[in-house]
Amino acid sequence: MHADDFIFAVSNIRANEFRQLTKNDIDMFLKMENVDDIVRSLIEHGWSADESNKEIEINAENLLRNKTQKVWNYILGLTKTPEIFNFLLYKNDFHNLKVIIKSLFTEIKYDNTFLFPNTIDVEIIKKCAMNGDFDELPEFIRNSASEAYEILAKTNDARLFDIVLDKASLLAMAFEGKRTKNNFINGLCQKIIACTNLKMALRAAKTTDNAQFIQDILCPCDYFDINELASAVLSGNTEKFLSETILAGCVGYLKFSLSSFEKWTEDFIYQHLDGTKYMINGIEPLISYLYTGENEVKTLRIIITGKQNNISQEIITERLRSVYV
Repeated sequence: MHADDFIFAVSNIRANEFRQLTKNDIDMFLKMENVDDIVRSLIEHGWSADESNKEIEINAENLLRNKTQKVWNYILGLTKTPEIFNFLLYKNDFHNLKVIIKSLFTEIKYDNTFLFPNTIDVEIIKKCAMNGDFDELPEFIRNSASEAYEILAKTNDARLFDIVLDKASLLAMAFEGKRTKNNFINGLCQKIIACTNLKMALRAAKTTDNAQFIQDILCPCDYFDINELASAVLSGNTEKFLSETILAGCVGYLKFSLSSFEKWTEDFIYQHLDGTKYMINGIEPLISYLYTGENEVKTLRIIITGKQNNISQEIITERLRSVYV
């Protein structure tokens, strides 16, 4: 992968960036009285439901889901090496695997919760799960799929089931990030893993005092020792530990609230994209475009969900990423 391979792609997305939502657009959506008004405005902005299915209902959720798919289709269509983006898609594969296996043991249908795009056809995952044999799946997911399936089949321990697949998802991302030999991609992967490790450790510390258990559920990362993190969260020294790591900036947010911490982690990851705006080649602007598109969807989902639940505009605003505040 050479930076010059993306010159055409970068020039193409620069010509399309004007279509992205602005802070003024978000402010307008925040002030709208109901979700129907937001839907109408999004359609005016060029958003649409699935064009391949003329019978699909035009509602907020379908607009958001189709927007995500369109952004990905656009970016993947600009490069001769779409597999370079697999590190961002593995989480969708693991999500779909979870959904399919859980549906087998709960008899609840989750077809409308599949995430796209992905690297593994959901029909293949369904076939493997139905047979209880995951040998057909790619190596990055095969063993964890079998392990998680056995856990749910034999113990019905949904928590352990999730833990196994969540860690496997991070390990797959870490491996793929390093395999690209691209410092920007690897750095992004490692920051995502670092933030996720902290969330997992804090969550686990609320239900166990077993340091080994916490260590086992975390994914090794470049920015700190996960064994030290496990010890810190159990001993009450989380803030001291974090103050000496790349996540030092989150300490104040952790003290304030979980939602403010979640928002900080998103802003922290997004800061990794700083500097890509004026690049004329390389994969970095394409990744930045993907993140911006997905963030538009996430931001609108927060606004729409808030309005559907009669949450005040002030509280909704607090939950939005700082770029839109």
